[in-house]
This record gives sequence, structure tokens and C-alpha cells, in this order.
Amino acid sequence: MSPEIEPSADATHPAPGSPAWFAMLFSPPEQRPAIAAVYALWHELDSLPRRITEPEPMRMRLAWWHEELGRLEAGAPRHPRAVAASPWLEGDALANTLMRELLVAVEEEFEGRGHEHADELRLQAFRRRGAPLSTLALACGAPESIAIRDGRDTGQLMRCAEILADLGPSLARGRLEMPLAALERPETLLTDDGTMPRPEHVAQGVDAVITLGKAGAAVPIRTDAPVFLRLLATLYNALLARATDVLATRVPAKPTRLAAWQPLWLSWRTARAISRETTS
Repeated sequence: MSPEIEPSADATHPAPGSPAWFAMLFSPPEQRPAIAAVYALWHELDSLPRRITEPEPMRMRLAWWHEELGRLEAGAPRHPRAVAASPWLEGDALANTLMRELLVAVEEEFEGRGHEHADELRLQAFRRRGAPLSTLALACGAPESIAIRDGRDTGQLMRCAEILADLGPSLARGRLEMPLAALERPETLLTDDGTMPRPEHVAQGVDAVITLGKAGAAVPIRTDAPVFLRLLATLYNALLARATDVLATRVPAKPTRLAAWQPLWLSWRTARAISRETTS
């Protein structure tokens, strides 16, 4: 297999125990193959900056993937992940456009671009999370308007929850993903010795990210939203709330995560509520 079409290390996607895995577990059985296939393709693209470290190989890989998305739309993909997703994405021009937005986000992450203002973070959240989630919703049969709306809102919630949950480790790696305009002297938050800043030093930035994240708060109760997105938004709502509570008192050196029992309980409870809606 040529380097251009070699997949990342074989793994189950979504990863077992992840929020997306629980959301897929409680989604309608007939939608799970589409969710798994599109999510695996999403992961393949999203993980490129963590697998490729040099600019020229990254430039070539991104160019190849732009061509591959064109082949996917035309019904002739070559990459195993694209081949697996083709039953749901072949011939779908909107899905193709959305996945190209993800490639833009991948390039931006590789180049280490930050966010000067909240609008820049909102756009990056759509490209990196909202666009592929909208694609996944389309693959599950959602109408275009609903797929875009709920993919966008869930993606914004997801990305904001990720930023706050991983704030300490990101700062230790020299990455500051909060809007810089919301921070006073943001350069002081990055230290060579891994020292975490005090909560009050990041409070304005945290508030800005929370405000953006709340855009997805209504997705779990939208009766016309795709089930997978309702479940995923439920879990990331909980993670956003948990990270908010933690950051009120400290900036932890380790990622913030939900308690082990919470994803299963929240997914089951939300799935039951959805089931009652359809039988009432």
C-alpha cells in the first residue's frame, strides 16, 4: 500500500469509552454503521497533525486528501477509510464541501494558528468539529438544514468543552486556544516549567469559551435533531459544566474528565427520553 493511502494505526472508531462511542452505542442500530464509517474518516483527517511533523509531507498529504475527497464524491475513493464511508457520502456534494472544511482546520492546527477573537474560535470549531458532525448527520439521513444546524451547534459545544477540559495540559505544551482578546497579557500564561496559572488569570478567557459552548446546550432537547448528536451534546454539556467547576478553583495539570459512570448513565437516560418521545 502506497504512503498516500496507508491508514492510521488500526483502531475502533469511535474509540471505546469515548463520548462518541457512548453516543453511537445508544443510537438506532441501523445508523451505527454510518456513524462508525464517517467517524473513522473524520478521525483519519483530524489526526494528521499528530502523525506528520514536517511541513512538506503535510502539504503533500493535504493535497492528496483534497483529491481523495473528489474521488469519494465521484464514487472512486482509494483510501480504506474513504472506501468504507462511500456508501453514505458518495455523490453528496454538501458532505464533500463540509469535509474540505475539516482539511482547512487540519492545516490551521498544523500551523499552530491561535484565535484572536471569539469569531475565529467559532469558525475553527465549525471546521474541526461542526462540519464533520454535519456530514455524519447527513449520513444518518438528516435533512440538510437540520444536519448543518445541529452539527454546527454540537461541534461548537464539543470544541469548547475540549478546550476547557484540556486547558492545563495545552498550556504546558505551549498552546493557548482561548480567544486572545479575552485575556490580559496572554503570554504570561505559558511557562517553560509547566507551572499552571491561577484561575483568575484565565477567567475572562474561560468565560468567553463557555459562552460559545452554550450554543449547543439546546441540542439534546431538539426533537428533530439526529439521535447521535443529541446524545453527544448531552455528554459534552456535562463535560463543559465539569470543566467550568474545576477551573473556578484551579487550572489542573491533567485533563478534566467525567466520572467513569457518567457517560453511560447520561447516554442511557437521554436515549430513554428520546424513546419516550417516539412512542408517545
